[in-house]
Amino acid sequence: MVTDFAIRKITSADHQTVGAVGFAAWAAGAAFEDSYRDPDVIAKVQHEFGVFPRETKGESFVAERQPAVAHKDRRQDHQL
Repeated sequence: MVTDFAIRKITSADHQTVGAVGFAAWAAGAAFEDSYRDPDVIAKVQHEFGVFPRETKGESFVAERQPAVAHKDRRQDHQL
């Protein structure tokens, strides 16, 4: 069971962090193969993750460990 988390709606203050977490997850996943190492592709994907939190029409939520949005990195545990 996961404890010490609060689930809440995203706010504009979260947009940069949520975009960074999304891009980091993409870059750490199988989608980031050698064919995606093109700097132009990386820049475009990073841009799209950056604007998604602001432009999405659906409801978005974040899991928060006080006081930061929680982020699990495969290399180490840390908070953004």
